[in-house]
Amino acid sequence: MSTWPRPPRLRGLPIIALLAAMLAGCGGGDGRGEDQLGAPQPVQRCATCVAGRLTGTVSLGQPAAAAWVRVIDAAGAQATGRSDDSGRYDLDVTGLTGPLLVQALVHSGGRPALRHGAALATEAGRLEVQVTPVTELIVADALGGHPADLLDAGRAELARLGASLTDSESRVEALLRPLLDALGVDGGIDLRTASIGPGGPLAQALAWLQVSAVDQGYAVQQGADGPSLLLAPGGPAGTAALAAPTPQALADWRAGQAAMPAVQQRLQQLASSFGSGLPEPAALRAWLTDDFLHAGLDAAAYVDRVLRREDAATQGGYSLRGVAFDQLRLLAVGEGGRRLQVAWRVRTAAAQHSWDERMWLRLGDAGWQLAGDGLGGRVRVRHAAVLGPRAQTGDEVRRLPGVVCAIASVVLSAQTRERCAIEGGTTGMPAPGWMDLGGPDEAWFGLQALYRSDADSAAQRLADYAAHSRILGQPSARVSRHLWLDVDAWQSDPRAVQVRVEGPGLPASGVLLYRPPAGSSGASFTLDPRGEDPWHGVQLADCAAAPDSGSCAAGTVLPGTGSGYRFALLEASGQVLHTLEARLPSAAPDTARLLAQTAQRFARWRLQDQPAAQPTLARLLGATLPAGAGDALVLSQTWLPPQDPLHQAAWVELTWHRAPLPPATGDPSVLRQRVLLSADPAAPTVARVWETALPAREGQRTVWLSVALGATDALGNLYLHAVSPSNPY
Repeated sequence: MSTWPRPPRLRGLPIIALLAAMLAGCGGGDGRGEDQLGAPQPVQRCATCVAGRLTGTVSLGQPAAAAWVRVIDAAGAQATGRSDDSGRYDLDVTGLTGPLLVQALVHSGGRPALRHGAALATEAGRLEVQVTPVTELIVADALGGHPADLLDAGRAELARLGASLTDSESRVEALLRPLLDALGVDGGIDLRTASIGPGGPLAQALAWLQVSAVDQGYAVQQGADGPSLLLAPGGPAGTAALAAPTPQALADWRAGQAAMPAVQQRLQQLASSFGSGLPEPAALRAWLTDDFLHAGLDAAAYVDRVLRREDAATQGGYSLRGVAFDQLRLLAVGEGGRRLQVAWRVRTAAAQHSWDERMWLRLGDAGWQLAGDGLGGRVRVRHAAVLGPRAQTGDEVRRLPGVVCAIASVVLSAQTRERCAIEGGTTGMPAPGWMDLGGPDEAWFGLQALYRSDADSAAQRLADYAAHSRILGQPSARVSRHLWLDVDAWQSDPRAVQVRVEGPGLPASGVLLYRPPAGSSGASFTLDPRGEDPWHGVQLADCAAAPDSGSCAAGTVLPGTGSGYRFALLEASGQVLHTLEARLPSAAPDTARLLAQTAQRFARWRLQDQPAAQPTLARLLGATLPAGAGDALVLSQTWLPPQDPLHQAAWVELTWHRAPLPPATGDPSVLRQRVLLSADPAAPTVARVWETALPAREGQRTVWLSVALGATDALGNLYLHAVSPSNPY
C-alpha cells in the first residue's frame, strides 16, 4: 500500500457532516467498505443522490455523451446503462455489495478506451462518483494494475479499494498537483468525487491531460506533446510530479480550447456537404491545406482514396454519404492557437461501424482546414481470437484403429519426417486407396483424415476423396490467440511495398507484411507475398496450455496492455520510408477463459441443427454445377451475436475457391465477399440468418469454402469463427 501522505480534505464540510461520519464509522461494517448498499446515509453531498443508486459524470474534460457504463461488485453482480447528453449516469445498484467499480467506454485521443471510477460501499446514494482520466489512475493504483485487464482476467480484487483508495487518491493528486494548481483546481477537492462543472478548472485539467496505457502502467502527459510522467500502478512512491505548464503553453492551450467551437462548426459543415451525395473533387480539395499529408496521402490522393471512395456492399460498403463527426477532443496546440491537433469520431449512414480520426487543422483565410497527421501510413495492432477445431494429439492419432506411422526420408533432402496412414481394405477403409493422416509437422495433422484413391480416372479419385475423407478434430472447441497487424493498404505511402513489424510476441527479426496486388480488394498488407491470402494475424504462443513447446522457451515475452510495436514501411529497394508506432489496447485473455466465454465474446455460426448447411467435403466436392443452374452456391446460415454488450458482430467474409474454367470466361478462381453486419438494438442477442447467392457458370466446381464471422470488442480486438470443411460448425 502506498505511503504517500494524504492532504487534508475536511475544509468546507459542516461539523454535522464530520460527526455523522464518525458515528457511522462506529456502527455496522468492518471498515473495509464491505457492508451492504441500501439505506440512505445521514448526510448527502450531492443534491441529486438517491438511496440505492449510484450517479456521476463520465468526462474527458468534455462530457462523454451516450457512453456505455457498468457498475460491478466483487461477486460479479452488475448494473449497466448509458450516460445522458451531459455525460451523467444514474444506475440502480440495490443489492450490489462492498466497494464498486465503475467502467465506461469513451473515445480518448481518437481511440476507444475503458475508463474507471470507484465507490466505497458507504458512498452510493451520498456522493457522485466520477469517471475521468484521473479516476482511472486512482483506481489502477489502488488495484495494482490496469483495471480492464484485471476484470477481464477475473483478478480484480475490489476489496483492495476499501484499504487502498484513499492513499491512491493522495498519490495521484500529488503527481498532478503542479498542473492542477496552474489551472486553478482547488487543493481541497476530492478528484474522485468532486462535481465537474462545464468549462470549470477541473474540466480544463481533464481536457489537457492525455492518459495512455503502456506496458509499465500509464503515460500521463500535458496534451499530446507536453511534459509527461510514467505511473506504475501500485508501485513504490517516488515518481516525480508532472511539471507545471509554462505561461506560454497555458496561453496557447486556452487559445486552442477557445477555438474548438469554431472547429466543430467547420467539421459539421464538411459533414453536411456529404448529405446529398459525394461532393466534387475541387470542392473537397478546398477543405485541405496545400501541404496536406495524412497516412501517406497528399491532398489529391486523400480526396480520391478516402473522401470520395465508395465500396460495393460485398466489399464492406465504405462510403461517407451521410457522415457525421462528433466527440471532438483537443490534443495539442501549435502556432499560438492557429494550428490544432484534434481527435473525433466518424459515424456514417452506411452499415459500416464508426471509427476514430485524428488530424492537425490550420486556420487560414478560408477558415479551419484539414492538414492531416503528417505520418506515412495508418497502422494498428490488436488481439484476434479464433474459435476453431481442436486437433487430436499425436498420441490420439496413433491410437486410431489401423493407423501405421513411419519415419521416412524426404526426397532431395537430408531431413526425415513422420507420416501416418491407414491402409485401404482395413478397418472398413475402401480399397484401392489409403487414408492420409499427415505428419506432426503439418497444420492439418489431427484435424482431417484425407482419402487418397487409386482409381484410374481423376473424376473417380475426386469422388472418392469427397466421400471418404473425414474430420478428426472436434469442431469449434479451441481458441487460439493472434496478434492482428493492421497496415491500411488504402491509407499508406504508395511507394511502400513491404512493412516490417517488430515487438513483443513476434520473432526477433520481426514479421514482414506485403502490399496486396493492384486492383485487388485487399484492404490491408498481408503475410502472403503474393497477396492471395488476406490473413495478417501472427499466432501467439500459448505457454499456459503448452509450456514445453519451442515457442515458450525461457525469456519468452508475451504482449500485454500498452505493448509497443514498430512498423517500418519499406520501398522496393528495402529502404525505410517511414517508421510508425502502435500500442496494444489490452492484454490477451487466457485461452481457457476465452473458450469458456465464447457465447459472451464471439459471434458464432450455429449449424448443428442445419446439417444441409454444413460445408463438408462430400457436399462441396461431390458434384459440379448442373446444366442450367442459376447459382453455383446459395448459403443460408444461422448465427448468434455475442451476448456481452461490449462485443458487437462486425462482418461476414466468404472465401470461395473454385476449379478454374477456361481462361476465356474471365471467372476468378477465388471469389471473396466481405459484408458488414449491423446491430439489432431491439434483439441484440437473438439468432439471425445470413444469406447469400454467388453467381457462377455451368461446369464450375467448388474446391474449398470458408465463411468467417467476425466480432469486435469495445477496444477493437477481434473474435473470429470460421466454418469450413475442417470446422463445419
